[in-house]
Amino acid sequence: MSAVVATVRERAPEYCRDENGDNSGCLIGKDGWFFRILVRPATAEVAADLLAAD
Repeated sequence: MSAVVATVRERAPEYCRDENGDNSGCLIGKDGWFFRILVRPATAEVAADLLAAD
């Protein structure tokens, strides 16, 4: 485990394909869909639960 974070806000998924059906080189996604979320470090209580389960 490299980080324990909590989601602050999700952005709406964006579909990104050009007229040839190619995914733009600047985006990393799955099947043309690009997902982003804003995160913050998890609180000690949340991190403890997740680390105990790991």
